[in-house]
Amino acid sequence: MYIISFVYNLMLKKILSVLAGLTTATVVVSLLELALPHIYPPPPEFDPAVKAQTVESMRQWISMMPLSAYFYVIVTYALAAFAGGSIATLISPTWGRVPLWLIIGIALMITESFDIIPYGYPVWFTCVSMLSYIPLAYIGSKTVLKKKLEIA
Repeated sequence: MYIISFVYNLMLKKILSVLAGLTTATVVVSLLELALPHIYPPPPEFDPAVKAQTVESMRQWISMMPLSAYFYVIVTYALAAFAGGSIATLISPTWGRVPLWLIIGIALMITESFDIIPYGYPVWFTCVSMLSYIPLAYIGSKTVLKKKLEIA
């Protein structure tokens, strides 16, 4: 009975660490993207309340964004991956042989592809943002592991 309880608690810890990492990444993206319309205002005809116009309005807004706005979004995604990988690793570093930073990076890459692809971002932006998730989650994980070793 004790072994089953131990395995159950270990599995629960790993599931919660993935959920905590993904939640952290989502909160980081949400908070930083809240500032985007204030820094780079959308066109006047953009009305997020009208669902039928949202995709086309977003495409128009994205096509008019300056290069610095794209870098802001890339940095936002990078910070989210770093934070998600850090938090997941802080709670539990691996899931069997699979490091949790890899799970976080792949999950963020998949979920963000559903957000990036329909809106017609430039190809360079799509490639850079998609390829940044896994390395930044790894760097976040290594940062936490390094800090854990320094403390111990």
